[in-house]
Amino acid sequence: MQPELKNWLNKAIGQKLESVLALVHVFDGEKNVEQPDEIDLQFTSCGHGLLRCGSDGATIVWNDEGSKEVDIGELGHFVIEDFASQPTWATVMGKTLVGADLIQSEGMNSGVKFLFEGEAWIAVLNWGDELYVFHEMPEWSDDELTFTNIKNHHP
Repeated sequence: MQPELKNWLNKAIGQKLESVLALVHVFDGEKNVEQPDEIDLQFTSCGHGLLRCGSDGATIVWNDEGSKEVDIGELGHFVIEDFASQPTWATVMGKTLVGADLIQSEGMNSGVKFLFEGEAWIAVLNWGDELYVFHEMPEWSDDELTFTNIKNHHP
């Protein structure tokens, strides 16, 4: 695991989720909000926590720089969208993060499961070089994924 990701997650535990931004691809006026390119989470007093697919096509990568819009010419462009009101994220906005699990697939760090107060959770996962966000485990995940708790904190 990237030590910076673990440090950020440990700092975020006990804090409220304040903002969720996503970098989404737009082509011919159609936005692909189902599979964002990056997810930028902001918890109280923690700054940006940006998650995206690693260049190896399997791992999750974290940084604290925040998303930037990009024009890729004929292939469209990437824009920043506020995801706070998206159905998946709306259920956890303003809730306190109480824990986090590192998600591993085939021994690689592929994602993070964010555990919120009230037993709500959201997972961000690199699956086949696509970023997936879900709040219910997909059927295919039973044998494919393992979860390692980073830290639990109950305020």
